[in-house]
Amino acid sequence: NAGRRGVDLEYESLAGDGLAVYSNDTTNPQFRTFSGGGWSAAASVFATPPGAGTVLWVELVRRCDTDEIALVYADANSDLFAVIWTGTTWDEAGTEVTLETALSTIETKCFDAEYEDGSSDLLVAWGFTTVAQYRFVTKPAGGGWGTVTTQIPGTFCIPEVLELAREPNGSRIALLAAGGPTVGNDDLGGAVWDGVSTWLNEARIDADCRGVNTITPYARPGAFPLVVDWVGTTGQVVGVYEDGTGTSLDWVKW
Repeated sequence: NAGRRGVDLEYESLAGDGLAVYSNDTTNPQFRTFSGGGWSAAASVFATPPGAGTVLWVELVRRCDTDEIALVYADANSDLFAVIWTGTTWDEAGTEVTLETALSTIETKCFDAEYEDGSSDLLVAWGFTTVAQYRFVTKPAGGGWGTVTTQIPGTFCIPEVLELAREPNGSRIALLAAGGPTVGNDDLGGAVWDGVSTWLNEARIDADCRGVNTITPYARPGAFPLVVDWVGTTGQVVGVYEDGTGTSLDWVKW
């Protein structure tokens, strides 16, 4: 699975124990915990994995002030799954979910997850099929998964790479994504989740960022030419991305 990041590591907020989840080239993610200076033996996340494809992309994100950690992963069948680590076990019965069966690509990481700082609600967003839209779902703190929703901005991009960033001490989450044309350069799109029910400031920010297209000869498997984050507690978002020439970085603030 060259070019895919089939591993991630996160620490529990309270206990401080580490959790590593990784692909061993099967349909079931593997995990180990790090506690007391040593690693546990490898074990499978699921008693019965929800998907039939090899695990390719793995993302872990921790919830503040608890030992909860969310696992979101994509497989070789373009499926997207999620499940919650409680601090001691995987809540397979209560939180396992299939989020998508037609991701926009598996060559690059087209999904991400974040917990809101204020409410501790979980947000997952991803690109699907080959349209300039994205999907998302929320999971309230202590509650069940909500309904998967398709977001249709006026002008955006086909999210082939996507990153989320939570606002410190707030409930907003920034989104930055890139993808689009079948040749050459890609579009860059951005938005902000308001922490309740609405995406704000949706826009195609740039029509000339460096492509991550999966179409030969422009394919760059595993490429991730963007990053987004909040400027402290100022309420401002900054995104940095590779420009269309591939020789410099551009940035945007909103």
